[in-house]
Amino acid sequence: MSYRLLQRQAARRDILSIVNRIADDNPAAAQAVYEAYEYTLELLKMTPDMGSTYPSDDPRLADVRFVSVHRYRNYLIFYRRTGDLVEVLHVWYGGRDIPSLFDQEKDR
Repeated sequence: MSYRLLQRQAARRDILSIVNRIADDNPAAAQAVYEAYEYTLELLKMTPDMGSTYPSDDPRLADVRFVSVHRYRNYLIFYRRTGDLVEVLHVWYGGRDIPSLFDQEKDR
């Protein structure tokens, strides 16, 4: 079974920001990261439960999962699966303060 994929605007902005930052120093590496991201999205469409549950006491995040970008473990894709839909929420560098980033989401 293949699941439908919905990429939120925030996730699209996140990955483009990451790729643009990398491209400043190394355009080929930026292209490789983007291709790995796209590949990971294809994997999510086939096996959306492959990621780990995001550990949080916040009930809004109870069903959020995350998976690293293929071959780039420092970049994490945060998503949620509802029925046959995989909704990509964000793509963040894993070294960032992820709980704070989600807290900022609450304030919007």
